[in-house]
Amino acid sequence: MLKEESDVLRIASHRIGKHRKRPLSQPFIPYEEEAILYVWRNSLGNIGDFSHYLQSMYELALSEKSEKITLKHAERTLEQYRAASSASSSES
Repeated sequence: MLKEESDVLRIASHRIGKHRKRPLSQPFIPYEEEAILYVWRNSLGNIGDFSHYLQSMYELALSEKSEKITLKHAERTLEQYRAASSASSSES
């Protein structure tokens, strides 16, 4: 594993851990490392986009009552983001 990937997983773990400590937070959903790395690579190093994608994957998995956040959730999250971006661009 590359150092950058290790750092990304550490950032995601820290963010998810902070979320879990909130008293009224939603349940924890475990994740596949490949899902985290996939959204990181597609965020092009933008930490804001990365955080947004993490939250979107979580919400998607939660709405589906999934037991784990998978690469499929990551792929669908980015597809939804791109579709929304494309729609807003064509409205301009």
